Amino acid sequence: MPRRMLLVDDDPGENGELVAALDLLRAQIEIETVPDLSGAIERLSEGPTLTLVLVDWGLANGYGLEVIRWLRGNPELMTMPAVVMLDNDDPRNMRVSLDTGANAHVVKPCSTDNVNEFTSRIESFWLGACALEDDLLVRVGGE
Repeated sequence: MPRRMLLVDDDPGENGELVAALDLLRAQIEIETVPDLSGAIERLSEGPTLTLVLVDWGLANGYGLEVIRWLRGNPELMTMPAVVMLDNDDPRNMRVSLDTGANAHVVKPCSTDNVNEFTSRIESFWLGACALEDDLLVRVGGE
């Protein structure tokens, strides 16, 4: 069964690079993209069919952390793995992301080499090592 990832990012250029890099890995990953908070909530409301949600910190009509808050407030989806992307490594932002309920906070890739390394790590850890047969992930430090 292929892994499914929802990418929530309002920059189509970055989406294209990430999707293309994942595609180059020849991984069994189905990637859905939405540009904003409302699109993410609409997709997530369809049910727990995703392996991972990758969310940009800043979105055009609401911060990415609102996606995490909504996810963690939904009993059926609250354990779905969610990773927040930000274009800096400020430890205060990392703390806010984790306190909001993100499983991880990562720095967005800024070059083609970084995109390839970034997607390789996402694929091997979040969509590989942690993935269970039923397409759910073990939440590190579970509840």
